[in-house]
Amino acid sequence: MKQESGNWRPYNAEFLERNILQVFKTGDIGNLNKATYLFITAHMGFIAHYDLHGFQCEYEDIELFRLKLQTSEYSRNPNYNLEWAERYQGDRQFNEWYGPAYCRSVAQGIRRIVAATKTQGQQLEMALLRGEVK
Repeated sequence: MKQESGNWRPYNAEFLERNILQVFKTGDIGNLNKATYLFITAHMGFIAHYDLHGFQCEYEDIELFRLKLQTSEYSRNPNYNLEWAERYQGDRQFNEWYGPAYCRSVAQGIRRIVAATKTQGQQLEMALLRGEVK
């Protein structure tokens, strides 16, 4: 389906977040679905690593994946992707080219994914401290 200028179809940020939460809850990058992979590689500073399978092989280390979802593959700044979300939503030209709903959905998707990485990381750390995870 061809996207119409200024009226691109928004992403479902809740769907993206649920998929990332599933990856972290299970500790299995194999649970990353194609839609979330495509979003991450399009909007969060990642290269494709050829395809979904290649990406999953690159990020078998879930903690590395968690970190890179915050910083991107190109930065060490822990707020890199959150800052990009702000730029994306606030850029006048992006809003004209793609449409405000699309730009908001990209920003919301990034924010929800980053929040999920932090929430799951804190929950895992607490479970480790309680001796629930070895």
